[in-house]
Amino acid sequence: MNKIEEITPSVSRTYNLPLVEDCSRLPEAPRFQDNDWKPLPERFLAGIEFASRFTAIPVNGPHTNYIAAIHVSDTRAIATDNKTLVEFDLGGEVAYDMSLTVQDMRVLRSFGASPSHVGRLDGRDIRLHFRWATGTALALRPMGRTAPAVAKSMVTNFDWSDMNPVDAHWRGQIVGQFSIKPVRDTSDLLHVHPDRIESSTYTDESQVCLPFTTHSPVYTVYDRPQIIRAIKIAERIKFVERAEGTYFLFCAEKIRGVLASMVV
Repeated sequence: MNKIEEITPSVSRTYNLPLVEDCSRLPEAPRFQDNDWKPLPERFLAGIEFASRFTAIPVNGPHTNYIAAIHVSDTRAIATDNKTLVEFDLGGEVAYDMSLTVQDMRVLRSFGASPSHVGRLDGRDIRLHFRWATGTALALRPMGRTAPAVAKSMVTNFDWSDMNPVDAHWRGQIVGQFSIKPVRDTSDLLHVHPDRIESSTYTDESQVCLPFTTHSPVYTVYDRPQIIRAIKIAERIKFVERAEGTYFLFCAEKIRGVLASMVV
């Protein structure tokens, strides 16, 4: 029997197109006076982007959280992974010290240009406010842990005179010979002597020796990926021997860096 006529429609909700849904209201954006905005150096974004390559994931507890951030102080962007420390000359002073994560840097970069100004409100709003030349503004909550004082002063505590220039041939010999990643469970170190570099590049049973002038006054050992990365950047280098170990100093235009050796 056909009972279609006995079917009673059950309607629990009526939709009116287009659909309208509830949403929360954003808090009103803070209003800055023109003199509340402080200018940023033109190289601000380039500096934090470069420094972000030398950050790392903290693995030894909250006291090392600073290695996950780019730290901006005065005219410098500073970062360290606890092996290499770099600073980038921003070309001008930044009004506020700040610690930005790599994600913060990527958000700033996504706007397509370096922000032109930065501002900060008094009171409970601890966010940093960035403004672009177009008038677009962005509020970011900076990282709470800043770089320790020793990280901020380490680069300036070295003598950067009498650096050895790096030419393409010197760089090419090291990068070309020792850029190969070793097999698993093989030590990934470069043994630097005054007249040669040695490494078990392929397996523990193999040993590669590159005889040439290294500019190192003593025998020392470095993490291979770390020193190769530094040499690729460097225009001038110097090895410095201290009581606690040897340091590899490298610099280029707007860049200075320090790499600590392994304990021998």
